[in-house]
Amino acid sequence: MDKNTASTIVDLFYRHHFASTTPVIKSLGSGGGFSGARFWRIEDEQQAWCLRRWPQAACDDEKRLLWIHRQLALAHAKGCSFLPVPVFSNSRETLVEFGEHLWQMECWMPGKADYFTRPTDTRLIAAMGALASFHEALRQDSQRCQPSPGIQQRLQRLSELHDGKSPTDKFNHIQLAAQTFPADTEFRSLAAHLTVRFLRLAGPLHQRLRDASQISVPIQTVIADIWHDHVLFSGDEVSGLVDFGAMRMDTCACDIARLLGSLAPDQANEWEKGIDAWRSKNKISPAEHDLIAVFDDSTTVLAGLNWLQWICLENRQFGDLRPITERMRLISLRMDFMASKM
Repeated sequence: MDKNTASTIVDLFYRHHFASTTPVIKSLGSGGGFSGARFWRIEDEQQAWCLRRWPQAACDDEKRLLWIHRQLALAHAKGCSFLPVPVFSNSRETLVEFGEHLWQMECWMPGKADYFTRPTDTRLIAAMGALASFHEALRQDSQRCQPSPGIQQRLQRLSELHDGKSPTDKFNHIQLAAQTFPADTEFRSLAAHLTVRFLRLAGPLHQRLRDASQISVPIQTVIADIWHDHVLFSGDEVSGLVDFGAMRMDTCACDIARLLGSLAPDQANEWEKGIDAWRSKNKISPAEHDLIAVFDDSTTVLAGLNWLQWICLENRQFGDLRPITERMRLISLRMDFMASKM
């Protein structure tokens, strides 16, 4: 971001609140994510802010982004102080358009996403408790019940790759592209392993998703992409949840599965503790509980093929492949664990 753009964005947001100070602006690049968003830290003598530039494609989702902002503000007002609520610009909007992008700014949330370096039951319970508080704050008095949109989307995606009995042409195209993709030996080896494991797991998963897609469950606001890197800790306490770009209406089971699948993959005892921590603040029906495992397993099975399609077939650019290779390695291990239970 050049100086002129920086000055303009600061005028639109920061100076609306603190006109007499001159903040330090530090570029954070993609912030470690792959959505195409870019981030900057804005800091003065008293506090820090996070400036986000949404990718150009998000300009078509302005109404949805504003809905996300309203949900965050509502949950924060109901006691979820760990949420970064977007602030108003000088035009009294939480989104502004500049340079073919949408921009927003919120308080910088303290802490670090360091659960992996110090995984404890106390921290796991704190993370699930924060998630439960978010869900509780946005739970409506009269929730509608319907089949989970997330489950239906997963069934549709899996059906594009496997019809329940055999792989589709699309899977074959992805597999061939992965075999010929110019990458290092580790990436190619993982790609081959992921496709083999997919063929082993896709059939049974297809039937489970078909069954799950018929189950009606309570629908409410969920985060939809809550995982390790989006949960910040200060000591043993959750100091922030961040990155809500995937927020939508669905069953709470999708968030429970996403977070536990990230923090405690394939650790049954930890999953039980985490679900109990969430359940201490919310009610969960037997149907919702059953969907947690379906969400987790389908995320695991589909994630590897998604990466292979984006990188090898569609030639999307994500920069350094090493972080993605590490993700593929973890996905591969989880698929091995799933296959061992069959």
